Amino acid sequence: MMSLKCRLRTGVLLLSVASLPLASVSLNTASIIASTAAPDYISWRVSGICYWLYCSASGCTVRISVKVTHFIPEVVISTYTAPGGNPWKEMSLVSRTAGGPENAITDGLSGLSAGGGNPADMKIQGKRRSAIRFKYADALGHPATQLIGGMVPGFSCDSPVTPAMAYFLSTLDSIVWRTGLPESLYPEAQVPGKREIGS
Repeated sequence: MMSLKCRLRTGVLLLSVASLPLASVSLNTASIIASTAAPDYISWRVSGICYWLYCSASGCTVRISVKVTHFIPEVVISTYTAPGGNPWKEMSLVSRTAGGPENAITDGLSGLSAGGGNPADMKIQGKRRSAIRFKYADALGHPATQLIGGMVPGFSCDSPVTPAMAYFLSTLDSIVWRTGLPESLYPEAQVPGKREIGS
């Protein structure tokens, strides 16, 4: 049996560890490439046969090729609570830079706070309180997509994605996704009784 002193030490240690703040996960380009560089990651396998009909003036011929299935990562999706909080270290500057104009525009036009992660519980005059939490999201080109795309020459597809290119930054789209503007233009939103739930 554990002595009282040993139990007390264990309890104090557990409490001190439990009270530590959780560190946010941080990635860098090297760790993203390393996690996807293994041949098992692309799941390359033969999945069938393709028949190609080639016709010319002299007649038609059928050629056969191997059909393969594989996975090529094209984008890295990150979600985070504050501008510049992208866990991909090298790309956090992109979201931080895009967040500057976003804050000014969103605050000025819609009266909404552009901060993410916090509940939008500011009561706007004449409106109900909302406990919606906003998260930022980025879709950035995978840094190893060109490397993995050419891993099996002749039997893998090249990716159209440019590494580290920003394909979506939610900081640049905040007015639309925070105000519900697209949804308010649906015909169902304009006809009373169409969108209500219940009787």
